[in-house]
Amino acid sequence: MQIKELMEKAEQGKFSIFSLLSRTAKPISLKNVMERTHLSKSTVLKYTDSLNDFFKSKEFAIRIEVDRDSLYLNQGDNRYWKSIRFSCLEGGIKYQILVYLFKNQRFTIQSLSRDLLVSEATLNRHLAQLNKLA
Repeated sequence: MQIKELMEKAEQGKFSIFSLLSRTAKPISLKNVMERTHLSKSTVLKYTDSLNDFFKSKEFAIRIEVDRDSLYLNQGDNRYWKSIRFSCLEGGIKYQILVYLFKNQRFTIQSLSRDLLVSEATLNRHLAQLNKLA
């Protein structure tokens, strides 16, 4: 199982962009980012803005620079990787289910649904997806 599979769709996209940019020291063309992440130009730019807002809110010395048709990760160091990965994970229902299961060995679908603030249908869908990942 890859960590991205526990994230919601938007967080998967942000994580993919950040991962791609963090693996190179040179700017990457916007077209290349779009091809490798399977995201549209507007979505890549939207997620880039969202990541930069997150970096700023956490006062991280990191920023994704957008220059014409290329993206570049401007980072002082990579000590923020764990925080960025966690921020992409924490909102995901599948991740929340796993955390809940580790904390509570016994549960009912109704109590889990209530505690995670999701419908039973949504919960069952995510549980089925988790079972496929296992």
